Amino acid sequence: MNDCHGGDIYRQHVELDFSVNLNPLGMPENVKEAVISHIDSYMTYPDCHSQNLRAALADKEQVPFETVLCGNGATELIYQAVWARRPKKALILAPAFMEYESALSAAGCEITYFVLKEENGFQFTNEEQARFLKELQNQYDMLFFASPSNPCGIILKHDLILETCHICEITGTLVFLDECFLDFTKQESFAQEVRRYRQLFILKSFTKNYCMAGLRLGYGICGDAEMIEHMRRISPCWNVSSVAQAAGEAALHNKEYMKTTRDYVRKERIFLKEQLVKFGFNNIFGEANYLFFKGVPKLRERLLARGILIRNCDDYYGMPAGYYRIAIKSHEDNIRLTKALEECIDG
Repeated sequence: MNDCHGGDIYRQHVELDFSVNLNPLGMPENVKEAVISHIDSYMTYPDCHSQNLRAALADKEQVPFETVLCGNGATELIYQAVWARRPKKALILAPAFMEYESALSAAGCEITYFVLKEENGFQFTNEEQARFLKELQNQYDMLFFASPSNPCGIILKHDLILETCHICEITGTLVFLDECFLDFTKQESFAQEVRRYRQLFILKSFTKNYCMAGLRLGYGICGDAEMIEHMRRISPCWNVSSVAQAAGEAALHNKEYMKTTRDYVRKERIFLKEQLVKFGFNNIFGEANYLFFKGVPKLRERLLARGILIRNCDDYYGMPAGYYRIAIKSHEDNIRLTKALEECIDG
């Protein structure tokens, strides 16, 4: 059993879960209605091609239909991409989501890490950027990175991503760019760049955006349509349920939901960051729906004793000790967290 992620509310007493980064506005009402209204579809097998949802996603992202693939959550697509590509050597920009490493290790791949340093705010300096681009020349089969990064919540520079894609197009390296949290920011997606770069794979998720963690729905977009078809063929049949497909289509019809979410998250992120500064925490980062910061020892345990779960980031590769990640939640929940933090500091 994999216990390295947040969200374990089943084996401990948790009243508020700040360890997973879901939309603080919750599941949209029209998505809930779609789940309920499609209850009769549970009696039939789902469309194993997710055709209607893929068509809607292709229209949203303005990419060809054959470049889109749906999966049972974003994590399934990570494993599918690795098993379809069968890499011998891969590079991970760290700290990073731990499932990249898990998928590559399961496939017997040799992993190299390019670790961004604490003293540079887990961001690229000009010198490190040059070193990173030079490292890409070493004939890797796959590169994994995210924007915003997880757990740090830092957005990569547009020009760096483009230059990375250009180099990897020449070397034949599949660029796996995780954009699962990008819609919580005002940054533009690189999805349409798959028209220009065959070796670019974009990962996205309904889980975070529409608070659909239990429904399990993610999607990928790749410039190599043959890669997408290969991933589809090695997927379990009916891996995306009928209800998840219906919920996904409904979510895409809710045009204003993410704009409202972005405005709300930005306001609450400012509030929480001010509170963390007030309590004396430092090295605070995050441009999405979570904040990453350096806290005090045993902060997770102290908060859990008060019924609040946060993410201890010590188990991320290349991560110095003492860092935590908290989700942006409702204002009421965020106030409760700040009061619990105050008690932890005073205690």
